[in-house]
Amino acid sequence: MKMSGFIILGMLVLSIGIVAGLPTNYLVVEKGYPKVSPVGVVKIGNPIAIDLVLEKQGVVPQEARLNLTLDIADPIVYITYDSKTESFIGKRQIELNIPNSTKLVKISLRGNAPKVSSLTEIDVLSTKMYVYYDPENNGYINISNGTVRLNVTDVLISQALSEIGIAESKLSKAENLVKGLESRGVNTTSLNSRLKVAAESINIAKEEQASGAVDMASSNAMQATVLLNGIISQAQKQNVSVVKTSTYKKDILIGVGIVIVLVIVVLLLRARRDELG
Repeated sequence: MKMSGFIILGMLVLSIGIVAGLPTNYLVVEKGYPKVSPVGVVKIGNPIAIDLVLEKQGVVPQEARLNLTLDIADPIVYITYDSKTESFIGKRQIELNIPNSTKLVKISLRGNAPKVSSLTEIDVLSTKMYVYYDPENNGYINISNGTVRLNVTDVLISQALSEIGIAESKLSKAENLVKGLESRGVNTTSLNSRLKVAAESINIAKEEQASGAVDMASSNAMQATVLLNGIISQAQKQNVSVVKTSTYKKDILIGVGIVIVLVIVVLLLRARRDELG
């Protein structure tokens, strides 16, 4: 009797532990999903396609509701479960009761990238579940790997980012050239002043791009690039001049050294000849 009591108690504790631990993984994303097109960056207005499959894992709750949050233009969603398909058009928030018998939930989302003022990362699809096991085990839980993120941009934003990237690359090259001249003792006051102006223009371009003023951002970035090209050209010319001067001085020293050696040799030969009479 005692043994059977311990067994029943043990099973009860085990079942409580299982239920208490399962609200986080009742439905999980099937391997190989989500399938997203395109991946990474999408332009404003371009189509987006997402397919997601959730599969049952573990103990089924008394109640389960699927919750989808969409950040997409013109969304069309098809949700299939137990050979039944429901469609949702134009909805940004969807909540659907999932029957206890469900083993697979297939989600198909189609729509277009929304409007943004700057390069923006958006949660195109967020997936979570409401589960109810008992009064102490219930609530909303995010489904791991059930969130799909994309970066949205447009042509002007892409151009602005490209111009800023070019300017930053030029700035790095110019700074290295100027530092090289400084290490050789060249006066770089003028070059450093122009470098400062270029760096400020790039920072302004970044701020404008972030605020949505992409035309101004491109303009300031291009102006910075023009200024930096001039700095790079001047620094390279000065570097060549410094190298030539250094080589010239070295050649003079070598020549003087050779002359001194020859003079010494001649004097030694004369002294030797005088000794021999």
